[in-house]
Amino acid sequence: MYRLGIFLFGIVLVLASCEARSISIDAPDDLIPRDSFTRVLTDLVVLEAHVQGKYVQLNNYTQIMIASGDSLLSKHGVDYDRFQSSLLYYGKFPDQMEEILTQISDTLTIREVQLPK
Repeated sequence: MYRLGIFLFGIVLVLASCEARSISIDAPDDLIPRDSFTRVLTDLVVLEAHVQGKYVQLNNYTQIMIASGDSLLSKHGVDYDRFQSSLLYYGKFPDQMEEILTQISDTLTIREVQLPK
């Protein structure tokens, strides 16, 4: 869970450092709705934590993440391009992205508390 906290904190810092732009930002036609995007991203964070803990060799880690990530996206009915365009869109709004990341962190904290001891 510590690594997840560092990961989420890093993302928030990067997004918070982005300047707000005064131009209009149009959502992609196939934008993943925010609640669905949050669920997909939550599952990806869990997947990455699992793979990171199990596979220390970078080559294995990368191959497993690509294959498993594609499978996870497919489970959610999303392809990589749609996920990527949605991630780029939400990333242009640091306040929204911070809320999404906070929701992911809260969800994972609840899951961790509910684990049998």
